[in-house]
Amino acid sequence: MSAENENLLHLDFEGWITRRHALAYIYDQGLRNLPLILQQRPKGVRSALHLYVVQLDDHQRAMNKKINLIVRLFTTGCVAEI
Repeated sequence: MSAENENLLHLDFEGWITRRHALAYIYDQGLRNLPLILQQRPKGVRSALHLYVVQLDDHQRAMNKKINLIVRLFTTGCVAEI
């Protein structure tokens, strides 16, 4: 077994997934009053939550470009175009 494969055996995947679920709960609470469609997580289904996906409602789709700029500013600290 390679050293890389041995290192993978020691990773705490369950810990990572548990942390992702805790973060998703925080996102859910922070975003719940915005005009967004949040991820649905059915009871009894455990996702790795690799991505936290939100969708725009129909009204917000018209503002998509502005929202993308705001998200880019928030996540990178700079906006290439305004």
